Amino acid sequence: MANLVNSWVGYISLILFFGGYLLIIFEDKLHLKKSKPIVLVSCLMWLCIGVHEMTHGAGHTKTTTYSFREGSTINFEVKYGGGAHEFIEHLIAEIGGLFFFLLVAMTYINTLTSLNVFHAIRAKLLSRGMGFRSLFWTTGGLTFILSPFADNLTSALLMSTVAIAVSDGNKKFIVPAFINIVVAANAGGAWSPFGDITTLMVWTAGKVETLKFLYLMLPSIVNWMIPALIMSFFLPRGKPECAKEIAALKPGAKRTIFFGVVTIATGVSFHQFLHLPPFMGMMLGMGFPCLYHTTCTIGVKRK
Repeated sequence: MANLVNSWVGYISLILFFGGYLLIIFEDKLHLKKSKPIVLVSCLMWLCIGVHEMTHGAGHTKTTTYSFREGSTINFEVKYGGGAHEFIEHLIAEIGGLFFFLLVAMTYINTLTSLNVFHAIRAKLLSRGMGFRSLFWTTGGLTFILSPFADNLTSALLMSTVAIAVSDGNKKFIVPAFINIVVAANAGGAWSPFGDITTLMVWTAGKVETLKFLYLMLPSIVNWMIPALIMSFFLPRGKPECAKEIAALKPGAKRTIFFGVVTIATGVSFHQFLHLPPFMGMMLGMGFPCLYHTTCTIGVKRK
């Protein structure tokens, strides 16, 4: 058994962790992307673990156990056969599954953006001539609905652009509208496996079944509605004076939305019924529009 908490590896890893986190916090001032210190710190941690295994012969045993319980209040234990090398390969397999899952999801989001879907939503809101209060609840509600399917960060970024466009530069509306969007995005993403990277990791690991996420829907609605209701009393009255936009959906937008819904269904089905990694269902779903596009292209060339 290799107890890493009270060894030099544990102390160095802790120092590296806080050092890397400080670099992330001051990312804007240092002009250093957060991915760079994370890669450096994580590899240095594994380097320390590798040196510890080499000096203690842990990597040559049939089963290596890293215990984080002795001398601490943390109840966490990892058991994996073969040492750090095999354990890293196991982690890479899990990370790869998340990567391919998010790759498909972000591909659909970027495709819908290029097809003017979200631009059309913004133009629709502008054309209705709604007041600040109506826009506040509409942008928050759309974010809450969108975040379970498009992840909370993407939903917040998309709807923030909509809020800026309809705000007419009114700071008294922009600040509470942005807060409302962030709260709605996080609350909406909590009751869906696709709403956040954390829920996605829990779901793909089989810790929580798909339908059990629905139990969080009512608490999520309450967590969004209460702050939104309080902020609504401080919104300015009247309507923004914005130039109306005309944004039509590009060809293929509705078809892409349909394929996106089918892709989510296949991802859930692979995980829930076939007990296969959900990213395989997502990759299958992304293959549908690719095949459709290829078939249409071949048909046009033959004509």
